[in-house]
Amino acid sequence: MNAKWSVVCAALAAVGTAAGARVRLDAGWTFARAGETPRAVTVPHDWSIESAPDEAAETTFGGGFYPAGKGTYARTLTLTADEAAAPDLALAFECVYRDAAVFVNDAPAGRGTFYGYTGFRVPLAGRVHAGDNALRVEVDNSAQPNCRWYSGSGILRPVWLVSGADASPRPAAAPRHDIRWSAETGLTIDGTNVLLHGACVHHDHGPLGAAAYDGAELRKVRQLKAAGFNAVRTSHNPGSEAFLTACDAEGLWVVQELCDGWRRAKTAHDYAEAFARDWARDLRWMIETSRHHPSIIAWSIGNEILERTTPEAAEQAARMVALCHALDPSRPVLEALCSWAGDGEWIRQDAAAAALDIVGYNYMEYMTERDHARAPGRVMVYTETYPADAAKTWARIVRHPYVIGEFVWTGIDYLGESAIGRAYYRGAEPDGEHWQLRERAFPWHGAVCGDIDLTGWRRPISHWRETLWNADAPTYMAVREPDGWRGTIKTTMWSVWPTHAHWTFPGWEGKPVTVEVYTRRPRVELWLNGRSVGARDVSAATDWKATFEVPYEPGELKAVGLLDAEAQSRGEAPGEVCVLRTAGTPQEVRFTTERFGELEYITAEVVDAHGVVCPDAAWEIDFGEGILATCSADLRDRVPAPARARRAFQGRALGIRRATKRADE
Repeated sequence: MNAKWSVVCAALAAVGTAAGARVRLDAGWTFARAGETPRAVTVPHDWSIESAPDEAAETTFGGGFYPAGKGTYARTLTLTADEAAAPDLALAFECVYRDAAVFVNDAPAGRGTFYGYTGFRVPLAGRVHAGDNALRVEVDNSAQPNCRWYSGSGILRPVWLVSGADASPRPAAAPRHDIRWSAETGLTIDGTNVLLHGACVHHDHGPLGAAAYDGAELRKVRQLKAAGFNAVRTSHNPGSEAFLTACDAEGLWVVQELCDGWRRAKTAHDYAEAFARDWARDLRWMIETSRHHPSIIAWSIGNEILERTTPEAAEQAARMVALCHALDPSRPVLEALCSWAGDGEWIRQDAAAAALDIVGYNYMEYMTERDHARAPGRVMVYTETYPADAAKTWARIVRHPYVIGEFVWTGIDYLGESAIGRAYYRGAEPDGEHWQLRERAFPWHGAVCGDIDLTGWRRPISHWRETLWNADAPTYMAVREPDGWRGTIKTTMWSVWPTHAHWTFPGWEGKPVTVEVYTRRPRVELWLNGRSVGARDVSAATDWKATFEVPYEPGELKAVGLLDAEAQSRGEAPGEVCVLRTAGTPQEVRFTTERFGELEYITAEVVDAHGVVCPDAAWEIDFGEGILATCSADLRDRVPAPARARRAFQGRALGIRRATKRADE
């Protein structure tokens, strides 16, 4: 974390200490679904992820075929006489999905938001007494489908007991960033020009579902930073307090987004049912509860709304922008626009675009130059881009100061939107894009368009993307899967060609394989089993990528990034080396553990006698007692997330458990 971030976060910590009392109510809860015996749980909690995906599930393909339904949480709230008498004592719920009814001492005390992704408060004055008080939260997520991705079910984020000044809305950050934007100079933050190389992310954490564990949010942020991203878009609902706190600490810019749609529904029971009534309340909540985070650089008021070409949509955008500016005049407001019906539909959104500070382009980069010619003052950001378009998208951004960056769809694999991003073998699965498959997508129950898979492994596209953005990116090598090795490969709109960081293609000996090397070195030489295959020049003109066609031969493949004569004369370090080796017979499981807050992540890799990961090894790996959740990167695996054993996919699996407290904690 740099010095500026350290100063900002220290100031915020001091403000928070003096703001008032906040006590997290994580432990001591019980939970039960209808007909079940109550059991002890810890909040945050997601009950949907506890079950296996089911083709008949009411959430359908959008929700990942997970069950929803109803559930009840309960706990005892013990208060002192002074606490019980406090006039501003309240319960603050960050996120309960979905429709929540709160009871205190068996009397109705408040309701959650219809939207579910926004929080609410329940005043306790006059409802509680000194001693033990009964708290009950009834959650109803049975009206399905109500979301285009996996929502989760239950008390998904922390519950707080608040009083004093902390029971009031939070002010904007105190060392407040100076954020400016214009078509001439782009985006500047504190006087420094910034290009956003960002990722869209959904709110789930794979096998943990939508439960917003502090450690899971921290891991997600660190994964994105390690992959070279400097910004994130919380698509398409507000990120949690823990996520934003992690972004503050790690230095990741945030576009905080409200919702996926307005008045016209995308699913049968979505936000459209309540938008006209609740939008101002929900937008106010988002800004008032998160505007103190220095990581937030912009607000997004919506994504691909269906009524986007109507005059009413432009008027609604203007109303929302005005409220954003009133609550936080320091940050710009954008909306993610798109067109599914050609250029005419796009141009009819000009009135809505004119209401925005920055216009979000979802898959509309090809309109960039034409739009600038007819709307020269427009500031643009690519709010969603296809993974395969990484090079041409970034080239456009660096050419035009009025384009401030991009957010690729997507940074990390996620649950729901089943089968988006898949590449498959023709005949082995139904043909079509994910929205065409719908229920036929099963057993797919998630998205595989991420730069990072559910186990945390960075796909080769992630390394190429980092090389495009970052002059200091290390040399990386990957191999395109040969078409016909295991079947005829078919890609889809959000996929890239299957490309692997291994040199293990049994049965393909002597046949051609395409090797890709991503590097900022000016020249690359490729070696196979000690023999030079050839060398290639690398530059921006080659998209910082060298490509070689090589007959497959097991053994060692080595790429060497070479310096030019000028760099050598300056005494720069010798060339970078990247090596891939053919895997032998699987011998053992290698475990690596990382701790993030209250969670430990255990990566299991099936390796040969020399420690090379065996990509075809599908061993079942037992992570032992006390495991919280497991997964692989295979989003067709139907084993329930809490299972202690998981079959490796591409040689890897992941287990998660609660960390044992250290002596100093």
